[in-house]
Amino acid sequence: MKKKNIFSIKAAYNLSKKIIREVTFAKDESTIGWVVKNKNSLYIKDLEKDKRFSKKGNINYNIQQLLIIPIIIEGEVKGIMNLDNNTSFTTDTINLLESLSEQAAVAINNAHLYHKIQDSYFEIVKALAQAMEAKDPYTHGHSARVMEY
Repeated sequence: MKKKNIFSIKAAYNLSKKIIREVTFAKDESTIGWVVKNKNSLYIKDLEKDKRFSKKGNINYNIQQLLIIPIIIEGEVKGIMNLDNNTSFTTDTINLLESLSEQAAVAINNAHLYHKIQDSYFEIVKALAQAMEAKDPYTHGHSARVMEY
């Protein structure tokens, strides 16, 4: 996600780089909005008949079926998996993709937590170095100078 209420395409198959770079979706827009609001997967078997589906970005929508699965982290939709097909998605396929979404959410959250821990670690080391330097006026600022070098 680029902004808090905007989804952008981060990975895609069979879409041009221009579309991936330029097309964004508001969290409250059409099918994506429904998935974000309900925090559930959405499977549409006939796109032409579903009013929630909006054509965007001059994408070639030569598809009949759409499956949107939320990536939920700490109770909030942080991303979506948007899959389309000309044939039906089987129940097994949907279950597998929902499991994949859950695993992706865990991996994304773990990466975020790892970065937070890493940032905290560096802040602790910095505070410890400053505390040690505060005891001796001769070494005051030494760690900061070493870090900049």
